[in-house]
Amino acid sequence: MGGSRTYHLKRRYGITAAQADAMLAEQGGLCAICIKAPAEHVDHCHATGRVRALLCFNCNGGLGQFKDDPEVLRAAAEYVLHHRALQAGAPVPPPAAD
Repeated sequence: MGGSRTYHLKRRYGITAAQADAMLAEQGGLCAICIKAPAEHVDHCHATGRVRALLCFNCNGGLGQFKDDPEVLRAAAEYVLHHRALQAGAPVPPPAAD
């Protein structure tokens, strides 16, 4: 099994199973974003192919859905914060338009 895992990781991401295991240990076994769920997916930059970290299913999928665009991710975070404050009954100015 380890051989096929190394083959897959090397072919797809350019890393060995030992390197992935070291990353996992360095992250304490948890997703590099939410730090709650098990890190089970190799995250990489689609433009360069470089491996970034290990993520959980949801965080990895979320980055993909937002196409790794920091501006869209920031806008989504502001949107959630704005509506969370509104739902809590706090007076909140509308989100800043860029």
